[in-house]
Amino acid sequence: MDEQAYLDREAGLERGLSKAQIIMIGLGGAIGTGLFMGSGIAIGYAGPGVLISYLIAALVAVIMVFSLSEMAVVHPTAGSFGTYAEIYLGPMMGFIVRYTYWIQQVLLIGSEAVAVGIYMGWWLPDTPVWMWALGSAATVVWVNTRAVHNFGSVEYWLTVIKVSAIVGFIIVGLSRIFGIVGDPVGLHNVTGLAGGFLPNGFSGVWMAVLMALFSFMGLEFVVGTASEAKDPKEAIPAALRTMAARLFLFYILALFIIVAFLPWTESGAKVVTESPFVKMFASAGIPYAAGIMNFVVASAALSAMNTSIYLGSRMLFSLARGGYAPRKLGELNAQHVPMRATMVTGVGILAAASLSILTPLAYNYLFGIVLFGGLLVWGAILVSHLRFRRRHRGADLPVQMPFFPYAQLLGLALLGAIGVTMAVDADWQVAVFAGGPWLVLIAAAYFVWRRVSPSAEAG
Repeated sequence: MDEQAYLDREAGLERGLSKAQIIMIGLGGAIGTGLFMGSGIAIGYAGPGVLISYLIAALVAVIMVFSLSEMAVVHPTAGSFGTYAEIYLGPMMGFIVRYTYWIQQVLLIGSEAVAVGIYMGWWLPDTPVWMWALGSAATVVWVNTRAVHNFGSVEYWLTVIKVSAIVGFIIVGLSRIFGIVGDPVGLHNVTGLAGGFLPNGFSGVWMAVLMALFSFMGLEFVVGTASEAKDPKEAIPAALRTMAARLFLFYILALFIIVAFLPWTESGAKVVTESPFVKMFASAGIPYAAGIMNFVVASAALSAMNTSIYLGSRMLFSLARGGYAPRKLGELNAQHVPMRATMVTGVGILAAASLSILTPLAYNYLFGIVLFGGLLVWGAILVSHLRFRRRHRGADLPVQMPFFPYAQLLGLALLGAIGVTMAVDADWQVAVFAGGPWLVLIAAAYFVWRRVSPSAEAG
């Protein structure tokens, strides 16, 4: 099947997302629980050295997202990188990548839902986490059953809330650190505590890279909107042009403020119970600021859930259109929304969110499984891009990835090193123990599908 046939196969979705919505959606997809909640785990590993951890993870993220953007402008499909894996790596990889990404999104939204429950406990400590987790999951499923331009509007304003809050957080934090308002906090907490800037050495920095990488998972989302963008050739590059600056502003600078304002031993934790952002505002003594920030981080988690169910449902839609899932999941309603794919994704999310009933450590367990899937997907994106460039000359592409192919090889090497670290570290082995059997299961499912499906293609 030629490349155009893949685009035709997944046609029918409404091109209702504007450039402004896609820019904000791309930004919103990268700002969620990984920053507001997971940063506490990263600080616990690395101390102030967490800044280096996030720079390393940001490098991998930028390589991945620019590689993906080259392919998305040429192939604006609903299946995005899952379809690219099918085109350039073969049907089996397309099958594995799309199903892995779908289950990753289901679990990711489940972890975000658990985080919402933790945030709500700041106001209502006597209410169970699972109640808020299930309620928030049901809300985002409903939003995603509306027309795509409505989804874009909701996500636009949710992103405005959290971006405005982060900008305010940075302004307040810098003014206190350098004494513009009140006595200067200074940089003692960054370099003057026991152990200095790297209290746990480079090994702590490297372990925090795992958490930092999770924070950036969601950047690929902006490219997944290409099939419903009004003008993908303009909107996708516009959303990516300032990606590096956004990563620096919203992650590196915000984390610098946290480790400067609070001793890292207070803001870091292995088991997450409260956002370090909320801790900082509570310590600053600003009236109502901690409550406002808690509202913002809850909104951020809802936003990340909203974007994840969107892309998860589109992956399931793509699988159905390719014959890899029941055909009914590839049908569109009158609003050009894959309603059945969205609802099936929603059922999976509710199941994942329900894990919070069984254990208070649900967020940590779900995170490990999500990270394994993310490593697999990002690795497949980079390998697909290497094959993509064999068919498409870089000079002819509207978006060009610099330093090809060395950047891609560096990205793959870093992802491989992170995978090895997960396998040997006791805190992260749960991801490998869950991810390994998943790969065996989904590969076996592919071969079963090949035998029973009349639409199976050779390859």
